[in-house]
Amino acid sequence: NKIRETYREEERRKKKIRFKRKKKIRMLLVTIVAEMLKEYTVVLAGVLEHLFSQAPFPRRIRLHILYSLPFHNSSSSHPLLLPSHPAYSRHS
Repeated sequence: NKIRETYREEERRKKKIRFKRKKKIRMLLVTIVAEMLKEYTVVLAGVLEHLFSQAPFPRRIRLHILYSLPFHNSSSSHPLLLPSHPAYSRHS
């Protein structure tokens, strides 16, 4: 009986250790994925800003699209004061 109890306690202890290791690994993986998504979002935001800033739409519409992006950064290094596209310029 005592041997069985000791064996069970040892198995419980090992199980707790495995659980803690798995939890640490999961948390590490979540952190890595979160960082990757953060970097991806920054790159995607830059691509979309560039794409829409060059789009052949009137300036008002381009600004509306750019400011409507869910990850728009108002302190972006790229100012959104864009010149009008030549095809829609009033002076043409």
